[in-house]
Amino acid sequence: MTAVSSVRENWDGTHHGVKIEVIHSMPGGQAASFQAWESSIAHKTRMIEYQHTMTLIAIARDRGCTPCFLSPFSVHLTPS
Repeated sequence: MTAVSSVRENWDGTHHGVKIEVIHSMPGGQAASFQAWESSIAHKTRMIEYQHTMTLIAIARDRGCTPCFLSPFSVHLTPS
């Protein structure tokens, strides 16, 4: 199940903009896939922290060629 926001999808009337989607996430699957096993206490602590997380996908349509720079925790994009 997902939730989609199209508020900024057609912001200038030419169908250029951003669609934001929140997808269903499974904390146990994320913990098992992306975290190395340390101990049961560390795993339980991580599970408690996952209640404050969500997975977002931003789909952008730009007018031309724009450089996009990725860093470990963010994406830097200057739309044209």
